[in-house]
Amino acid sequence: MTEPLFSNIKKSRAYQEIAEEVEQELTSKIEQELAPKIEQELAPKIAQNKAREIAKSLLRKKMSVDLVAEVTALSKKEVRALSKELPGHKN
Repeated sequence: MTEPLFSNIKKSRAYQEIAEEVEQELTSKIEQELAPKIEQELAPKIAQNKAREIAKSLLRKKMSVDLVAEVTALSKKEVRALSKELPGHKN
């Protein structure tokens, strides 16, 4: 009666060990292969969004479009478009 119970416990432990190995391998692959690719693709987008946030902040402080474009490395056209999004800002 106890033999099937021990057999099931052994199988359960074996499955758990296999699951842990698979998890470690997947985690390793994600960290080594996927994470750098994702970061490489997202970094420019994140930087662009941050530049837009900074530009809007500077425009709210009534800085000129030329100066904001120079400081944020955004085009003057893009800075003007951002300024139009702000309430009460003169172009």
